[in-house]
Amino acid sequence: MGRVRELNVKGVAWRVREEFADFLLDSGALEVWELAKHPSARLVKSGAHRRVFRVRLHRQDNGEAVDLFVKEFLLPRVRDLVRYLFRRSRGMREWRTAEFLEKAGIPTAPRVAVGRRRVARVLLEDCIITEAVSEVTALDVFVREELSKSNGAPLARTVREATPVLAGFIRALHDRGVLHRDFHAGNVLVRTEVTGGRRLMLIDLHAVKCGPPLSIGARLRNLTQFNRFFSMTVPRTARLRFWKAYVAGIPFLERNWRAYARLLEEHTAISCRRFWKRRQKHCLRTNRHFRKLRMRGVRGYTVRGDIQLPEDVFRRVPSEGMMMPDAVVLKDSKSSTVSEQRIDFGGGIRSIIIKQKRRKPGWGYLRSFLRGVGAMREWRTAYAMRIRGLPAVEALAAFERRSFGLLSESCLVTEKVENAGNLQIFTERTFAGELSRQTARLRRRMARALGRLIRRLHDLGFTQRDLKPSNILVTITGEAGEDFRFTLIDFEGVRQRARVSDALRARDLGTVAANFVATPAVRATDMMHCLDGYLSGRSMSRARRRQFIAAIRRRIEEKLEKWRRAESSS
Repeated sequence: MGRVRELNVKGVAWRVREEFADFLLDSGALEVWELAKHPSARLVKSGAHRRVFRVRLHRQDNGEAVDLFVKEFLLPRVRDLVRYLFRRSRGMREWRTAEFLEKAGIPTAPRVAVGRRRVARVLLEDCIITEAVSEVTALDVFVREELSKSNGAPLARTVREATPVLAGFIRALHDRGVLHRDFHAGNVLVRTEVTGGRRLMLIDLHAVKCGPPLSIGARLRNLTQFNRFFSMTVPRTARLRFWKAYVAGIPFLERNWRAYARLLEEHTAISCRRFWKRRQKHCLRTNRHFRKLRMRGVRGYTVRGDIQLPEDVFRRVPSEGMMMPDAVVLKDSKSSTVSEQRIDFGGGIRSIIIKQKRRKPGWGYLRSFLRGVGAMREWRTAYAMRIRGLPAVEALAAFERRSFGLLSESCLVTEKVENAGNLQIFTERTFAGELSRQTARLRRRMARALGRLIRRLHDLGFTQRDLKPSNILVTITGEAGEDFRFTLIDFEGVRQRARVSDALRARDLGTVAANFVATPAVRATDMMHCLDGYLSGRSMSRARRRQFIAAIRRRIEEKLEKWRRAESSS
């Protein structure tokens, strides 16, 4: 890294790389707490403990632009102040860790300067400045965006080439005693070299602990944390290929790699459930983007900043509901009314969907006593699904009115997905009649993608008893119209479980298939492609697969018979 110069600027002790010292002094960058006001400063990440922003400075001698990342560690909590009385500051610890990793041959972001200020041994200000690396992408973004651009053989080749690189990088970390306590895909950067190869870099080093080579238990715990993201995005075959490349050369793990692969998957599933439960609790109770509404018998939530309904709307909710004078009714049934409305939210006119549920008569009204059956439950379900990365429509507001614990009226306001139609109507219009080669390829890809979406829904612990094509929106994207995006709506029948059994999986798949059976544009091969997309990557024996398919067929027959009886009685 070269020589380091010690500086003191306004009571802040700095350690700066020699080649950057004069430049940072002349540009005023060492007054880092004023640097956030620079015109080029752009906030990257903000949390309870640190703030990261990017700034571009120009050298005075040649005018060359230098991009820097500034990470400010916010003042520790009172209970953490004692911890920092005699220990190194968080920025200095990250600087020392980067030095250790550099000597160990592990790439990190080039460090520029570190500063801290103490008063009576108490840490008050702490930050570290690193140099921005060009042409890098976070690993989670790389997996979601870069790999999604390929399909078929190019995708398989990319996964085969990238898996050993990632396995070797993590193996080198563990062999050298590097334990990242916040180890996730966002803290690993991917840099594509000129030769076409890929180089990985480790960032966010304040959570790194260096010591002797990790034990088998510590390796599994660290990989469990890292595997949470890949368990949702990467097929199981790619994860097994990663594990085989990781254990190569470790005698005990290499001999028992299958057993430890199953153990890692089980621990990852348990860790995912705990992580999502904590995050969901934090999001719904302490999220700064929501605000509570309690007025005149109405309670609910709204999205802070995005929705600014006038007060007269809230005043008439208890008596008149959310129906607007110029609303367009999309659905009107005994249980609910769905309408579309255009409202000026201050930042522009937007279209929203309003779902107003009516009070159920008789026992249905009594069953709502202190139960989450209204818009508030749908609000929580929608954000629980969005937290887990499912393509659910964004809920903007939810209101409920209860009398002595009994639900009288509820309204759910969601955004309108522009240029989207439900899957049922889209299928009937697009795939009816004679098909071209492009349309056949699109329907095959769409059927497999629908199966993967339902499998992901089940793997994350959600079931939908009313899962039908009209509750799934599809949006066609791309210039050639070959890309698409699904969006889930109508969260009334969604239930969240610790584990979804095969019976519930077959029930949901059978419900979707039964709705498609009556559509002449959908063929038996399309439903088989959907089932193939659902079962891809799942370890299931032949006998269990036959039982699963038989359960789906029984569900289809039950739904069709129920609909035939309803038609005959009407």
